[in-house]
Amino acid sequence: MAEEPQKQRLSKLLRELQGDLSLRTFARKIHINYASVSAYIHGDSYPESKNLEKIATAKGWTLEELEAHLEDRPLEPVKPVEEVLRDVRVMSPEDATKVAEAALHRIAEAAGVYNSE
Repeated sequence: MAEEPQKQRLSKLLRELQGDLSLRTFARKIHINYASVSAYIHGDSYPESKNLEKIATAKGWTLEELEAHLEDRPLEPVKPVEEVLRDVRVMSPEDATKVAEAALHRIAEAAGVYNSE
């Protein structure tokens, strides 16, 4: 069973993803039924893996990234930074631009000045 802080972080994340959409429209957009989304937002229940996956996808995260966020724990890098830098150096300019944008968004999110999507 999820702890209250996890439910609160999930509720906040869902409200961010919802934006100006009605709850019904938002629920359809992320492919989770309205009653479940409403219960998650109000902290009445916590999603199982299938719906956590859908929420992660809506955020542009992996399930592992979402779970780390909800548990307020750091996510271990998949590969050392040196390998990432080596990969970036040989990427096409278009792919390197995508990496740079993702890095800038990550920095802004950590500073609390950007919410993706």
